[in-house]
Amino acid sequence: MLGQLGREQEDSETGKSLHELLNVMNVTAVWDDDGDNKMFTVLKTEQPERCGNKPCMVYEGEVLLQGLRFEAS
Repeated sequence: MLGQLGREQEDSETGKSLHELLNVMNVTAVWDDDGDNKMFTVLKTEQPERCGNKPCMVYEGEVLLQGLRFEAS
């Protein structure tokens, strides 16, 4: 759902509710990696702005679900 909303919509009511739910479960949505290639699958495309990035889900420092990020080829 966060991927569908997009990072720019995190402050919407739906985005806030989703983050509250994740917080209850001690899960964090991470949109930017720190060079750790375990957090994101990176796909190359000619139009990355037309693709939807998805956050990485992290629980207690461990990756639960890899995020998806599109970059220019």
